[in-house]
Amino acid sequence: MLEEMRREANGERSQSRAVPIERREAGDEAGTTGSAEPVAAEVSPFAPDTGEDEGAERAPRILVVEDDPDGRALIERHLTSGGYEVLAAGDGAEALMYLGSHTFDLVLSDINMPNLDGLRLVEIMSQKGIDTPVVFLTAQSGEEAEVLSLEMGVEDFLTKPVKKNVLRLRIQKVLERHAASAGRA
Repeated sequence: MLEEMRREANGERSQSRAVPIERREAGDEAGTTGSAEPVAAEVSPFAPDTGEDEGAERAPRILVVEDDPDGRALIERHLTSGGYEVLAAGDGAEALMYLGSHTFDLVLSDINMPNLDGLRLVEIMSQKGIDTPVVFLTAQSGEEAEVLSLEMGVEDFLTKPVKKNVLRLRIQKVLERHAASAGRA
C-alpha cells in the first residue's frame, strides 16, 4: 500500500486502477496517433470531484473493491460495458482514499481482503458519514455473514460466482432505490 502511494505521488500508474482508453482520430488534440489506435488517458478514471458537474447527466459511478486482480478486471469490464463509470480498488484502505476524493453512486465490495476488509470498510464509511450504498459480492457464504452485513446497512449481499445479468440487475435496483429516496429528501 505504501509503495503504491509512493508510485502515485511520483506520477506512476497503479496496477490495480483502471486506466480509461480513448480513441483518437487523426487531427485530434495533442497525443494524436494519426489513427484510431487506443491511447491511454493521462488522468485517473475520474478527476477529483469539484462539484461543478452536479445536476449534469452522467453515468452512475461505481467503486469496485476487490483484492483479486482477475476478478476485479472482470467485474470492471462487465460494469463498464453496462454503461457505468468504474473505479477499482484492491482493498478497503484504497477504497477509503477514493471515497475521500470522489463521489460514487455505489460501492461493490468483496468482504475478505487484506489491509482493510469489507466489513470494516462499511463501518468506517458509517463513522465518517459516507452514505454511499454498498453491495457485497463475496465468496463468503452463510447466513451469519449475510445477516451481519445487512444489519450493518449493506444494501445487498451476493455470493460468487454470480451471473452477470443478476449482478447488473441488483446494482440497478439499488441505484433506483437510492435515486427515489434522494428525490423524496
